[in-house]
Amino acid sequence: MTLTIEPEAWGSPVGQALVHALDRDLDERYAGDVDIEGEPDRAMLNVLGDTVIPPHGVFLVARLGGEPVGCGALRRHTDEEAEVKRMYVAPGGRGRGVGRALLAALEAAGACFGYPRLVLETGVRQAEAMALYESAGWTPIGNYGAYRNSPLSRCYEKRI
Repeated sequence: MTLTIEPEAWGSPVGQALVHALDRDLDERYAGDVDIEGEPDRAMLNVLGDTVIPPHGVFLVARLGGEPVGCGALRRHTDEEAEVKRMYVAPGGRGRGVGRALLAALEAAGACFGYPRLVLETGVRQAEAMALYESAGWTPIGNYGAYRNSPLSRCYEKRI
């Protein structure tokens, strides 16, 4: 099957369906931990809207054989860095290189937009995500911003 990755409007039905699937996945992984002291309000951190519109950001959707199976976003964090957000691959797309291809596309977009550094946050219960980031050359860093005091967060950077 052919894999395509293309920009999509953040509010599109396809994009929102993938984001809702991501939220359900995260709810299952972190059930019972939503009220931990020091945890950021993840809903507010993931309101992307106009922040994922070129030339400062982008929202991408991956399709296998025309079917949407993944998404990821890049948004301006500072003048010198952008943040990868909302990376998700649906169960039907896992183990097929979709996540790696999405990450590479977001890194390429960051380079095109002129960001020398990308950062991201993932959760400690997402071992497959951490393995992907580390195998793609991302380096663990101290938790930043709203994630600074979160025991469930793991942050990474990549110089591009």
